[in-house]
Amino acid sequence: MLALLLFVVLFKTISAARAPTIRLASSGRHPALELPSECSFHGFISHAWGTGQDQTHTVVRQLQLLLPGVKIWLPRDNP
Repeated sequence: MLALLLFVVLFKTISAARAPTIRLASSGRHPALELPSECSFHGFISHAWGTGQDQTHTVVRQLQLLLPGVKIWLPRDNP
């Protein structure tokens, strides 16, 4: 059982290290996601309330995976 647990942890660690992320073309580094003190979020994404909620949440989640640390505000979120 312990061997299985170690295998799963190792697999997840390697998968996370290989996950694609957005990097700057000039330096190959991750972009600096610093926020001015008067800002709480990097971006805002709106959607049609009747039909767009699932798609918008998927877009935000993908952005968060590609840009670790990015803060996106959705209309239903409370700042």
